[in-house]
Amino acid sequence: MAGVRMEKLNKVYPNGVHAVRDFTLEVGEREFVVLVGPSGCGKSTLLRMVAGLESITQGELWMGERQINQVRPKDRDLAMVFQNYALYPHMTVFDNMALGLKLRHVPKKQIRERVGQAARWLDVADLLERKPGQLSGGQQQRVALGRAMVRQPSLFLLDEPLSNLDAKMRGQMRYQIIRLHKAMQKAFLYVTHDQTEAMTMADRIVVMREGEIMQADTPGNLYHKPANLFVAGFIGTPQMNFFDCTLENRGGMLALVGAGFCWSLEGSSFSSQELEGFAGTDLVLGVRCSDVKIRKEGSHGARVDFMEDMGGEILLHLSFVGGEFVAKIPPEEKPDALEVAFDLDMSKIHLFHKQTGKALKQAMVSKF
Repeated sequence: MAGVRMEKLNKVYPNGVHAVRDFTLEVGEREFVVLVGPSGCGKSTLLRMVAGLESITQGELWMGERQINQVRPKDRDLAMVFQNYALYPHMTVFDNMALGLKLRHVPKKQIRERVGQAARWLDVADLLERKPGQLSGGQQQRVALGRAMVRQPSLFLLDEPLSNLDAKMRGQMRYQIIRLHKAMQKAFLYVTHDQTEAMTMADRIVVMREGEIMQADTPGNLYHKPANLFVAGFIGTPQMNFFDCTLENRGGMLALVGAGFCWSLEGSSFSSQELEGFAGTDLVLGVRCSDVKIRKEGSHGARVDFMEDMGGEILLHLSFVGGEFVAKIPPEEKPDALEVAFDLDMSKIHLFHKQTGKALKQAMVSKF
C-alpha cells in the first residue's frame, strides 16, 4: 500500500478564502514528510483534507490506487494525532487507546494484545487504568500516539502534536515519534511551526505560503539551496541576512554593489559565464550568519549594536551603511570593541532575483 498522493488540491471556503492552492505532493509509503510555514498558510487545512475532516473543493486525493475524495474519514486507512490530544476524559487510558479498534469490531483478545504492546512500547503500560486528567502532558501525548499506533494504519497524520509541551518534553517526544516511524515503517505527514522538529525529523520538508508549496526538499537542501527568498528567510535561525545590491562589471570583474559595499564575486560558486546575462540586474544577496567572518582587519567595518551570548556561541547584531545583519561566532572570538571588521565567505553566498524572488540558479534555468 502506497502512502498518499495529492494532485492539484484546492480548498476554497464559502467566504472566498482560498486556503489551499493547486497543492501537488506524493508522500512515499515509508516517508516522513513535514509541512511548515507561517500561521494561516494552509498546512493544518491540508492535513484535515487528507483526513477527510475538510471537504476538497477541487483536485484528487489518492491512497495507493484508490481515490478517496468521497471516502468517509473512518474508512480511510489512516490515523490522526491532534494538537490537543483529543482524549475522552471519562475513559481510562486503555479505553481511549482501544476505542478505534472497538468501533471496528476487532476481537477483544486482539485489542488487548495491540493496546498492551503499544503501551509497553510507549512506556504507559502502568497508566492504563488512569483517566487522562491524571496524566501529564507528555503522558497524554504518548497515549494519543498509542491510540493511532494500535490501528496500524498506512498513513499517520500529526497536527502540531508537541506544541503544548515544554522544551524538554518536546525533545523527548521528538525521539519517541522518530522511533515510532522507524518501527511502524509507514507514511507520516506531520504539521509543525517548529523548525527544530522539521529539520531533525523529516525525510522531506514542504515549505508553504498562502496555500502554495514554496519548496519541497530535504532539510539539507532547504537550508543550503533555498529556491527563493521566502524559503531562505523562513528556514534557519537566526534567519538569513539580506542585502539589496546590483550586479555590475567593475574593471572586468563582476561585483555586487550596494549601499556602502562592493563585493567581488571571485571565489563564489557563481561563474562569470552564469552571471554574464544578469549584469545591471537588481539582486538580493543572502548570507547565513555563520558565513559572516569577523576579522581584525577586513574589507568592511560595522558597529556592534548588541550581543547575545548563547553559551556555546555568540550572536553579534551589527549595522553598517548597507543595513543591519547578524554574525554567529565562537565565544573565544568575542570582540572587545564596538567597531569590528568583517568579510563574507563568498563561496557560500546566495543570490536572488529581486523582482521575482527566485534563487539566481533557478532564474538562470528559467531564462535559458
